[in-house]
Amino acid sequence: MTIQAKRAKALPVLDREVDWGTGGIVDERIPAAAEALIQDLESEISGELLDWFKRRIGRYRAYSEMADKSPATHEEVRLVREAQRYLLEVRQRLSNLPPSADAHVNAACWRRHNRLFHGTGGLLGDLDVLARETDTLLAIAEQELGRYPGSKGAKSKSARDSLLSDAAQYIRENSRNPITKRKAAETARDLLLAAGVSVPADVKEVERLLQRFREGGK
Repeated sequence: MTIQAKRAKALPVLDREVDWGTGGIVDERIPAAAEALIQDLESEISGELLDWFKRRIGRYRAYSEMADKSPATHEEVRLVREAQRYLLEVRQRLSNLPPSADAHVNAACWRRHNRLFHGTGGLLGDLDVLARETDTLLAIAEQELGRYPGSKGAKSKSARDSLLSDAAQYIRENSRNPITKRKAAETARDLLLAAGVSVPADVKEVERLLQRFREGGK
């Protein structure tokens, strides 16, 4: 029989349902103008540009949808820090159970696992190790979040710039003849515009976006 414990009032949880993920079929369709442009590029670019671009723009749409649903970066940082506080509180509570509860937990742990809950080699030590590692991972995530601007729109632009960078790199790596970075950037720009993705028309601005993305969004 499963025993349902009461929720501790001093330990808040997320009561509201959230939908931050993506679902359903990934949309890999591209407009006729983009297909026509890719056909024109076949004499210049080897590989399967059409198949690659369909897969890549499908991923871009899925990520953009997720970014639109996600909270702003500062809110994500707040939730990460909140999770770290909850981890610490759980560890402190379990390390300082009241006497009777502590005795019952130790007895139950011995019956179920042939080991105590507290002390050297106790089950709580396993949880403590996992909690410390989780805290470290959350700290790393917070540092990564700090590298990006704090608005939802910035996340959508990050997805766009990632697509633009990948397209420029694919074009350079699969060009049948030597190609400059500017020409690759220009071709990637034209490809995204034909696919209905908003990018600057000025190739110099496109180059700046690519450079900034490669430097980690700085």
